[in-house]
Amino acid sequence: MPRTALVGYALFLLTALGLRTAIHLRRTGRTGLVRPSSLAAPAERIGAALFVTALVAAAAAPALQLPGLVEPIVPLDTPLAHGLGLALATIGTGLPLWAPLGMGDSWRIGVDTGERTQLVTHGLFRRVRNPIFTGMLLAAGGLALLTPNPVALLAVLALLVAVEIQVRRVEEPYLLRAHGDSYRRYAATVGRFLPGLGLLHDFVPALGLRVLTPLYDLGAWMAGDRRIKRRLLDSAAIGAGTAVLDLGCGTGTLAIMAAARAPSARVVGLDIDPAILAIARRKVARAGAQVVLAEGSATDPPFVPASFDRVLTTLVLHHLSTPQKRRALAAARRLLRPGGELHVADFGQPHTPLMRLAARTFGMFDGEETTRANLRGELPGLVREAGFDDVEETERWSTPFGTLTFLRGAAR
Repeated sequence: MPRTALVGYALFLLTALGLRTAIHLRRTGRTGLVRPSSLAAPAERIGAALFVTALVAAAAAPALQLPGLVEPIVPLDTPLAHGLGLALATIGTGLPLWAPLGMGDSWRIGVDTGERTQLVTHGLFRRVRNPIFTGMLLAAGGLALLTPNPVALLAVLALLVAVEIQVRRVEEPYLLRAHGDSYRRYAATVGRFLPGLGLLHDFVPALGLRVLTPLYDLGAWMAGDRRIKRRLLDSAAIGAGTAVLDLGCGTGTLAIMAAARAPSARVVGLDIDPAILAIARRKVARAGAQVVLAEGSATDPPFVPASFDRVLTTLVLHHLSTPQKRRALAAARRLLRPGGELHVADFGQPHTPLMRLAARTFGMFDGEETTRANLRGELPGLVREAGFDDVEETERWSTPFGTLTFLRGAAR
């Protein structure tokens, strides 16, 4: 099927990109194609480079397979896969033509931060927020099934990463700045690429996607999460009768471990995500732990002031914007009694060249806005600003995602 894939690729370029661009040029006098500026963030430049890589690889895959320079992956090289590929490629080619019909002059590929386009929520955009990118991904997947070789799979992977970067790190932040609450309400009910998936929440779901929430504990175990939590508990030195708050408790692992170390302690876990709290409740019940779980935000916890002796938080602050970090730390200070302590384990300023490289990748995918203060080493200053005394960084660990820092602050 390499010849069919080459024809499909050419049709996609001519119709979904070429024809759409020509229509927009005739209508507005501009192509609608926005190149990353010289001031673009690294994530945007990487996304653009990956997009070009995907286009080149998608053309190279059938061109190389045709003369036998690349062999197909045998289990995927079947009539059924070819038929599915043809259907996906056809749908994927049509979507980028159909979707922009309701966009008018707002159609763009890329973002020009100097202009404010209309927020389009009708037509296909009533079902998904990015139907054009959905079409591109379907077309790439379909063409890959027509010529299922490693180069084709590389094209799909490069396009997927490019689209994720463009949407999550470029377009969504721009739309939030440009349209504010209107976009938040829209994105909270309409999926990112598929209906119902990738809804925008006021919080970051576990592993970044709600659908991955059930897998959080597996991912945390693989990342050595329990070792981090044990070290934080060592530093916190929870004694008998201590009132402990796990701020952003997730699936309840830290809270359960704290209760096991000090059975007479009063341990409370707080998280804003009801889905992950449901997992935590099941784990608490299985463990028979004396842990109370509550739903609420770290920036506005539903507890009376001076009600805890220890506030613990692991890998939560890097999900919050700097203003949110300030509110969460100020709330933690209010909740602590005199003599209480805050203990934090989170990503901090890279302390080696290797950690700087890891942190760059981590910041790109987890969001520059939320990770900036962490990676600049601003967490200790933010903790002091919230009213804590004797703030110190007790340890720094090297991880695959960058430098993990342990912080402690006292409430006088």
